[in-house]
Amino acid sequence: MNPLLEVPTAWLSDFVVVSARVGGIMAFAPVFGAANIPVRLKVLLAAALSWVFTGFLHPLSYEAAPTSAGLIIQLAAEITVGAAIGFTAAIIFEIVIFGGYLIDYFIGFGFINIVDPQSGSSISIFAFFYSYLALIVFLVTDAHHIILEVMMRSYDLIPVFGTELHAEGLNRILDFTAGIFYIGFQIAAPMFLIMFTIDFSLGMISKTVPQLQVLVVGFPFKISVGLLSVALVLRPTFEFFMGLLTTYRENLFWLIKYFGAG
Repeated sequence: MNPLLEVPTAWLSDFVVVSARVGGIMAFAPVFGAANIPVRLKVLLAAALSWVFTGFLHPLSYEAAPTSAGLIIQLAAEITVGAAIGFTAAIIFEIVIFGGYLIDYFIGFGFINIVDPQSGSSISIFAFFYSYLALIVFLVTDAHHIILEVMMRSYDLIPVFGTELHAEGLNRILDFTAGIFYIGFQIAAPMFLIMFTIDFSLGMISKTVPQLQVLVVGFPFKISVGLLSVALVLRPTFEFFMGLLTTYRENLFWLIKYFGAG
């Protein structure tokens, strides 16, 4: 056999361990885990990244599993850690999508859904629009590089086979997840105020002028004002997304450290 093709057993085992966590991250992380990316390409990219990371991390400092069943359980734990990191990284997009759902509901587009190529599921119009606006900001600011950094640095913060999630860490993660609703409402707040004012005004008109068909006039009026309002607040919304990404890296490392054993 060609010596260049020979792979040491210890190095290969490290590669398998690294692949477990990297694969978990790649499955859920934004951009890398998009549904419109072919599965083969995802697998090849995960394998390539694992190969590179193994070169930096080898030899890994961990105790060998005593049994095959123990090794499988430990690898499953590594995949779980990777999936948790990837899900945490994707929360920022869930925030934006939730805000888009609220805007659609306020305007009256809540019953209209389109297929999102990134997730492969049906979402509302402005949820789709804001998710792609956030994706543009994400790529322009090189936030996808942060995902790669997190993959590499996670082995410093979370030792291999050393996952131990503390109660404080769970509370922190739940608080961060709850931020989806809080920040989502912030995104939709201007539209809520505008639509509430319009609904209140139309209600007053219907009481004072019963002959006017408020439903016939009100619905297209709300849509027109809603679209105009979205266009007017587009720049502040873009800046709001930029603000979310300024602390993106710190929040990721702040959260994943609680998966470590100490």
